[in-house]
Amino acid sequence: MHTPFPTLNKAGKGMLSKLMNDTVDAKKTPAIFIGATTAGETLVLDCAGDLVCRKAGSGKVDLGTTLQLYSATKLVTTVACLQLVDRGLLSLDVLADVNKHLPKLGELQNIKGYMNEGEAILEDQVTKSKGVVSRWG
Repeated sequence: MHTPFPTLNKAGKGMLSKLMNDTVDAKKTPAIFIGATTAGETLVLDCAGDLVCRKAGSGKVDLGTTLQLYSATKLVTTVACLQLVDRGLLSLDVLADVNKHLPKLGELQNIKGYMNEGEAILEDQVTKSKGVVSRWG
């Protein structure tokens, strides 16, 4: 049985937009970005708030604003990986799976000497038990 994709009507989008703006106006957060998609469409993609925290004259954020999310995506990535493990498409402890699906990861320099040695496997990545050095710029 196929579960139908979720939907979001115009009234729902309006309520989300109002909630974002009310939250920013109440100074509970400097800015908010929201997004919800299905496999077939974008349900909502919106933002509100100041471009620079506590500087109202700095301009407003927009969908092109660059953010520094740091570790905010770890949970989503971990859940997605574990769903693939549950479906039998990936293994937590097979190096070939990481190299097949993430070939660039194998090219990065591993930080050694902290936990286990050797090549990174999926379990290392979802538990953050092995670091990977990535040079930006």
